[in-house]
Amino acid sequence: MHLDTQDQELELDVKIGVRDLTDNVSEPPENAAQLKISSCHSVELFPRIINRMANLKNITISKSDEVNVHPRLYNAKAGTRLSSHLQIVEFSEIRNLKIARQSFDGISVDGSFWLKEIAMERVPSMAFHFDHVKEFSVFGSRFDRVSMWGFRLESCGEFNALGMTRFVSLATRGLYLKCDKFMLAYNVFVSVHDSSFDVKFGFADIQGNTFDSMIGKPFMAFRPMARDELTNPESQRGLVFRENKFTASPSLPFGSLAMPAFEKLDPEAEYIDIDKNHFVCECSKLSWFIGLMTHQFDKEAIQDIGNDDVGYGSLDFLELVYETSGHCLDCQLTTCEVTEKDFMKYADSALIVHDNELKCSMSGQALKSHSKDGKSSFIIPERPSSYSYEREHENDSSLENPSPPDNLNLKRDGDQSNVSEVTGSGVTYHISLLGLTSCLAIRTLLL
Repeated sequence: MHLDTQDQELELDVKIGVRDLTDNVSEPPENAAQLKISSCHSVELFPRIINRMANLKNITISKSDEVNVHPRLYNAKAGTRLSSHLQIVEFSEIRNLKIARQSFDGISVDGSFWLKEIAMERVPSMAFHFDHVKEFSVFGSRFDRVSMWGFRLESCGEFNALGMTRFVSLATRGLYLKCDKFMLAYNVFVSVHDSSFDVKFGFADIQGNTFDSMIGKPFMAFRPMARDELTNPESQRGLVFRENKFTASPSLPFGSLAMPAFEKLDPEAEYIDIDKNHFVCECSKLSWFIGLMTHQFDKEAIQDIGNDDVGYGSLDFLELVYETSGHCLDCQLTTCEVTEKDFMKYADSALIVHDNELKCSMSGQALKSHSKDGKSSFIIPERPSSYSYEREHENDSSLENPSPPDNLNLKRDGDQSNVSEVTGSGVTYHISLLGLTSCLAIRTLLL
């Protein structure tokens, strides 16, 4: 059955269903192998049309203002109780796509299921639920709200979301998948939540995406499958996590980048590529991450994230993300551009030690511990990254420049005391040693 109304300027409303079940519908031929509809104002697919079309293999709906897919296009209880097998299902160039709960229950797609340049205001729970899908792909689309189990594929060959697809709000377990291959490439995630990516994968490729706001730990349940769970046990397992942008709006919550199951990947036997992930260079937005990487702040709290099922490998993952990080982001209202400034160099000078606390050097904001007792130890790196300057007289113009005067004399005590003194014209620099090589520099006006 092929219906193309492109010459009627999207004025036709099409309803496809079974007349015994639904009034005022067009009933497709029982022996039709293809249902293709294009250039309509609105399209509705009603329950059990696949039960009627026993030979149906392909469904293609494109270039329409609105498409509404009702529950249970196929009802196994009303038929053979076996899965209905389709080859290709494609929805493309649809301004408002509505998929009801359980629309695709009992259906297996042996080829590909495509969503191309579509928009959905809401993806209800179980909207995209199949018995099996060989390939599920999304390209250049928009999903405003994805409910828990909105995408529920418990058996799939591969899942791909590509081409600047925009997920505005992805709920907990919004992506609930078990796929041999999983790819997220060059998409935008405006808001993600705890375990938004509840995904079991063989090989995962997450690259070039922008993550705006993280609420919780979206990768908490992101984990590799055991080799015997793969469709092809000989296929390669691994993880690519590179060139993603983390804008930390309004801030990056503690542990939000945790991936406990990272420890279940064997770097000796499996492919791991973590490289050039970019961050905003604003200490107040990601202080816990910088503190963890530069001073081991809250290290134990990060190591505790996880459980026996997913593991406790977040620290190893975060260390790789940091050590291979890319550049600072310059974020405006709607865009974030990668700058030339190195993120690690920024992080190295982003924190200061003052009053036995770690603080952001620009704002003076102290880092808050998330350990069980609310207290966290930290180390001072062998090569100090920053100093703290306290001024007793903020309005004294002679103290505007923190650099020591040229005509100074260095006095260092001969013993191993904790205080050394640098003197100059009217100013004394007291350097209190906090570690073997690290120090807190305090400048006070000489009375």
